[in-house]
Amino acid sequence: MSKGQFKTQASSSRVAISGHEGFGSGAHSSSLSYLTKHIDLSGIDCPHIVVAFKNLSRKDDTTRSKALQDLHFHINAQITEKNEVDVAVIQAWVQIYPQLAIDSHRTVRDLSHTILHDLLRSSRKRMSARASKFVGSWLAGQFDRDRAVASNVSKKLDLLLQTKEKRVAFYAWHQASALDYIYKALQESPETLSDERLISKEDMLAKYYAVLGSSISLLIDLLRTLDVVEISKIQENYERILLDKKTWNLVTREDGRLCRLVSELLTICCQKQRHLVSSNLDIISRAFIAKALLTPQQGTASAILDALQIVTIEFPQIWEVNHSKRKARKAATKDYLSELKALMAAGCRIESNNFWISLERLIQALPHQVLPHSLEGAIELLQNLVSGISRRKIITKDWNYAWNCYLNTAEILTNCLTNNDSKYCLSKSTLFPIFHKYFNNFLISEQPASHQNHQESIVIDADVDVESAVQAYNICLRHIKNESLFADEWKLMSNEFIKKMKTLPGSQKEH
Repeated sequence: MSKGQFKTQASSSRVAISGHEGFGSGAHSSSLSYLTKHIDLSGIDCPHIVVAFKNLSRKDDTTRSKALQDLHFHINAQITEKNEVDVAVIQAWVQIYPQLAIDSHRTVRDLSHTILHDLLRSSRKRMSARASKFVGSWLAGQFDRDRAVASNVSKKLDLLLQTKEKRVAFYAWHQASALDYIYKALQESPETLSDERLISKEDMLAKYYAVLGSSISLLIDLLRTLDVVEISKIQENYERILLDKKTWNLVTREDGRLCRLVSELLTICCQKQRHLVSSNLDIISRAFIAKALLTPQQGTASAILDALQIVTIEFPQIWEVNHSKRKARKAATKDYLSELKALMAAGCRIESNNFWISLERLIQALPHQVLPHSLEGAIELLQNLVSGISRRKIITKDWNYAWNCYLNTAEILTNCLTNNDSKYCLSKSTLFPIFHKYFNNFLISEQPASHQNHQESIVIDADVDVESAVQAYNICLRHIKNESLFADEWKLMSNEFIKKMKTLPGSQKEH
């Protein structure tokens, strides 16, 4: 396929979307909306094709699927007879295809992509003149929520664009139309994409999130596929999407897939749109830190944490920006990490080891100035971590990830303290309970451990393995400067353990 084929009509597309405001603003010029005007069938000579097009507007999924099968048959009959398809049929198809490509029924979506592929093969010149009307829907189909449909689109796209170079050239040529599609899709709402008289609220919302997800996926794909030079040619098209706070607020929607995609978008933007991220930190910090960390959907916390790790490495000031904006919202606290601590206390939300790995990486990336520098602040943060570890049931193989996160965080916080006495107190309050819990694993008694001789010591209910106990011991060795004090404390714990062992049934006095 040559670079000149399917040339976009970018200028007319831009005119079509002018005047749009927020997502779901009520502007319905998008071809995705069910409110779009009816297609013109007057120029189609074949009555069978006319009937098939009319049946595509029916409510019943089976009827629409059958209509597409009939349409596919008659279009291929035209191709066999004439080696191309009538202009009127093509014109009608490109008008209705965007709606069919996002239909709630997977068979309808799959068949619509198949018909488009047949038209592209047989009537390339006629289709190229109308590319701006369908190319966004076509490319977004690669990211359909149904894997079989997405695979079908990708395979057919590969048949037309057989090399990486052809795909890059195609994306570069059509990025304006693709971005117009994405922008328009993000303006829709559940009510504009579906007729609430014909579909349930649940299905309306599912369709809405599917459209948003495939659109964000296409945006990510454009950013990954094209180099900075190509992207810069229409930078303003990217900016109207990426500078809109509603784009980043999608991370807070009640859809796990969408949340993960927006997190992925932030990660790629840190590479390909650094200046936009830098100038948008107030919006991004509020979406990801002030909102998403407090109410993550199940299975999304690690994606949010991974995105925050990348943006923290690139723009460490994001945490201070969030703190200053919190002040402006009259919700200020002295703590830069209040939202992160709330997530720690909530636990892993079924993500298991991925959550603890992602959390540890983010903590390691946090700038020194936002970490607690007082003994009390360090203990509070670690208490939140322990609460999260104890709150959720963690399968045995994942205990190590959770405690590794806790212990490495304890060492980071120890390094933030300048006073040796404070470092000792932190170890006694947050690491010594690890030893007591480990030793108590060998005791039958379910009585509470007697290690709470320090009034600020945390309480550990979760199981502790030997690797975690050894890691805690090594941290103490590295940071407790008063060796005799540590030795005395260790001797007290040992004596306490021996005393308890002697009270066990069947124990011998000489032990």
